[in-house]
Parts: sequence; structure tokens; C-alpha cells
Amino acid sequence: MAWDIAPGVYGTDLAEDYELTERIGLGGSVTLGNDETGLHTITASTFFADTSFLSESLITERPRNRKSSGGVSNTEDFSSFAVALDGDLGIVVPGLAYHLGFESQEGGTGNPEDEFGIAAALYGEFEIGEDTVLGPVVEYVHQSDAGGIAEDRDYITLGAALVHGPWNIAVSDTIRTIDPAGAGDVDDNQFQVSGGYAFNNGLALDIGYKHTEESNSDSNTVGALLTYTLPFSAP
Repeated sequence: MAWDIAPGVYGTDLAEDYELTERIGLGGSVTLGNDETGLHTITASTFFADTSFLSESLITERPRNRKSSGGVSNTEDFSSFAVALDGDLGIVVPGLAYHLGFESQEGGTGNPEDEFGIAAALYGEFEIGEDTVLGPVVEYVHQSDAGGIAEDRDYITLGAALVHGPWNIAVSDTIRTIDPAGAGDVDDNQFQVSGGYAFNNGLALDIGYKHTEESNSDSNTVGALLTYTLPFSAP
């Protein structure tokens, strides 16, 4: 979930490592529960990496993906899958939700190992004052044989966003530990802080800063994000 909901301008950057994108597949979900027990949704899908013409970039120089290119789930058959359980824990703490996930991706050409991953997350929105909402996120992800090679990876993301009226501030940190077989661990880290203001006309301006420690190198980034929300109503 952190690749989607980690707060801040840069909150999702490092967690996007394990986002499942550009796949061809099918899936479905079923929701169980009621107002007393909370709603809980089981989702399952099976897929493979996209090797169609859509995998090629129209503008930038990115060639079409081929089965021979390798990579996990690049098998052109439904041998990879993901299962997730999502729900609310309002009966325990109002506003609290959870996510549990498992993925298995078969190794492609040149990838001798199959990748397995698990994820667990807690997140929510809590009113802590008049027109003030706190949104925390905590997630842990483990991948065995990440990318189809003998290398394990662990991710821990902690973050929180505070919204007061039109103002917001967000802080998040993601730690990535890479453990290749036969070598020592490598720890990477990304910390970010950002804040912004949402105007009444639909415009919102956020300014963010991130500090990244990766491959024994430090970097600092400052950026701004300007968004516009266009309201519309369905007929």
C-alpha cells in the first residue's frame, strides 16, 4: 500500500520498487462482513508481464518488452499470482484499516529463482480536533529472491499526514534492506517532509524535501507539486 498511500510529495518513491504494474491478467474480489464486524475484502489475481505493443513507449525511447528480456512474471502464461485481504478495524479503533498481501512471480528468462513477497500494513484517518485529521501509515514488506535472483529485500515505511483545514504537512520514512546471497546487507533510506495549501478554486500547492541514502551515496531533493481538481457530477 505504501507505493500508493505513503504521505507527502515524495512519500511513495522508494516503495514503488514493489508495486505490481504493467501486467496482463485477470482477477476478482469478494467482500464479507457487516457494520458490526467491519467489511473485509479478499482479492485474487493471476497475471504475466505485458509483452504486447502497449509495453513500448510511444514518445520516449523504451523498446517493447519481450519474453526473452527476462524478469519475474515475464512468462506469457498465468503462473504468477497475488492475493490480498483488506478491511477496516473500526470495531477496535474507529478509522483504522489494514492490508495483508502475498505475491508469487515466476522467474523469466535468465531469472533462476521465483519471487515471493508478503506485505502487512496499518493505516487510517483520525479526527483529532476541529477540522483536523491525522493519517498515519505503517507498512512492512519482505521479498524473497527479489527480481528472480538470490537476493532478499525488506521495506519498512512509516509516515503520517496532518490536515488542518486547507493546510497539510506530511512526514514519511522508508528503509530498504537488501540482502544478496553470499554478501553483506545494504541499507538504503529515504526521508521526506512536505507541506502545502489547498485553495478554494481547486488549486493545491505542495513543497517537499527528501534526503536519500542509497548505494553509499547521499542526495537531497527539493521540489514543488501544483495540482488542480476539476469537479464534475454524474448525470
